[in-house]
Amino acid sequence: RSSHRRLFSVEPFQFADPKSVTIRSDSPIENNRNNCQIVYIMGVEGATHHGFSPIIEALAQQQIDPESGLKYIVDSNNSPLKAGLFGWFHARVRAWGFLSPPELGDPAFVRRVVKEICPNDGKKHVLIEWT
Repeated sequence: RSSHRRLFSVEPFQFADPKSVTIRSDSPIENNRNNCQIVYIMGVEGATHHGFSPIIEALAQQQIDPESGLKYIVDSNNSPLKAGLFGWFHARVRAWGFLSPPELGDPAFVRRVVKEICPNDGKKHVLIEWT
């Protein structure tokens, strides 16, 4: 078996308008999902250390949560997100209780990744991914 994650084949028309997506009110990840933003930079040469990432990171660090008055926590090297998206960091995946990285859409795995990347700690988080 390949160590690479099997990604689903999708077409752009299969995606809903993000503003129309709702989560069930009994969903355990509802509160966590509201705690974070994910900025994904792809297909841009030099996007990491010399390009867009420093600009995006600086802008993200200026965000203030209007409810708490606290600055957002900015993470530009989020290994739980990489574990969820790409199946990297097998030791982390095993520590979460999975013997190997499950399929991308596995509900238990998705809940665990969201819990890690968007902790319900009273703070807002911005994750910047460029892989």
